[in-house]
Amino acid sequence: RSMEWCPLLCIVLYMLTAPIGLCSIPFMYVAEFFPPEMRSIMGGLTISISNLELFIVVKTFPNLEDSMGDYGVYWLYSVSCFCAIFYVLAFIPETKDKDLTKDEG
Repeated sequence: RSMEWCPLLCIVLYMLTAPIGLCSIPFMYVAEFFPPEMRSIMGGLTISISNLELFIVVKTFPNLEDSMGDYGVYWLYSVSCFCAIFYVLAFIPETKDKDLTKDEG
């Protein structure tokens, strides 16, 4: 009875930290990497792919849980998130102090 607040706290922490981490990557692409004339089309495509990936994760979770167990699924997701760090460092260019409105033609 003393731990009834724990699930609510976990959900609130997730809601506060998710936009700081992996959830922000598709929006970074839209805001910083696409040229203005392509931003609406590429932005819609990027967010659609992101939502499709989220759908796949939600739909495959029960099957993964049955085959790998609770701990296995969360370890799989943890490793995926850890690998995303290397993806971001290797493939997402730094835009700090760069003119994002410059026409690169």
